[in-house]
Order: sequence, then structure tokens, then C-alpha cells
Amino acid sequence: QLLYIPCLYALFMERHHACYRVMLWLATVDVIAILCNSIGFGLILIEGTVFCSRPWFVWIVGCVGLGMWCGACVGCLLLVTFRLFELMNMSYRFESLTNKLIVLATCYALYIAFFTPPILTNSAMSAMFYDPFIGDVPTQVGAMSSETGRVRIAANGPV
Repeated sequence: QLLYIPCLYALFMERHHACYRVMLWLATVDVIAILCNSIGFGLILIEGTVFCSRPWFVWIVGCVGLGMWCGACVGCLLLVTFRLFELMNMSYRFESLTNKLIVLATCYALYIAFFTPPILTNSAMSAMFYDPFIGDVPTQVGAMSSETGRVRIAANGPV
């Protein structure tokens, strides 16, 4: 995390270029994702927390971690698109749209974070699942398999 500080500063100083603005946004999203998926998830595993013991913390770590991961994926695709158009000497088409596309990517990450089912941590299995495994058998009402969750996320992606 500490190594991101000089990188963020260097990207901030070059923010007048479209690609550097996208990289700055991507680095910021990555810092938030690392906080949730590494530090938050690690604290949950160290404490042995399950969804029933600290539901809000587990829910926030799952929601924000998933949203920032999806946001980072969109940011990488956006950066690849910018670089491809730069190679074709057509980068001028995206210079004026950069901030709008970053806002759109942020809206997508927040949509995934707060309007799709979160992944919940289960420290007994040292993983994150869509079903918190309350009880002996995975719940059938309102729960979904990981495959169904991936299909919903993929279907909601273009929205």
C-alpha cells in the first residue's frame, strides 16, 4: 500500500494526458480493492468471523471488494481501448470523453458493489461465497450458486 503513494503522486502530476487519468483512477480503485480484499478479508480470517458474527463488516468487505474488482476490470479495458486508439493515431477521439468514461466506470463499479448480491466471507472455509451458509444446508430461497451470480453480473454489466 505504501508503494502506491509515490505512484499516485506521479500519475496525479501527469493527469493532463487521458491515459494517465485512467491509470490514476485505476490505481485509486486498486488501493480500495486491496484494502477490502487483502486487509479486510485477512482480518476476517484471523478473527474467525462468519456472516452471523459481524454481518455489516462482512457485507461491506464483500460488496466493496466485488465492486472494486469489477471496476478495475472495466478500468483495464478502458485503458486497453485508449492505448489501441493511441497506436492507431486516433487518440484524439477519446481525449474529450475521458472524464465521462471514468464517471461511467465508477457508476458501474458502484452498481456492482451495491445492487448485486455481495460475496460473503466464510472463515471456516477461508473463501468468499454468495451464500453465507447459515444452517446445515445452503439456503435455496434467495440464494444463488456462484455460476448464477456470474451470469447475473455478466448480464448486468452492459446496463
